[in-house]
Amino acid sequence: MFFKGRHETLAAIKEQQAKLFGKVYSHITYKQWGNGAAVMEHLAEAEEDFMKLLLETKEHISL
Repeated sequence: MFFKGRHETLAAIKEQQAKLFGKVYSHITYKQWGNGAAVMEHLAEAEEDFMKLLLETKEHISL
């Protein structure tokens, strides 16, 4: 898993993003556009959290 064993918080955010992508895919598959859009908002928030944390910790982890 992405960042597993190197930075557990970043790994957890990536896992959350994977689950959110799955939910978006499911909603879009069933043409539940509003639900898909709502989950995309959560996905965008998770990406912002990931980016901020990554930039804060980039000097402390090896990619």
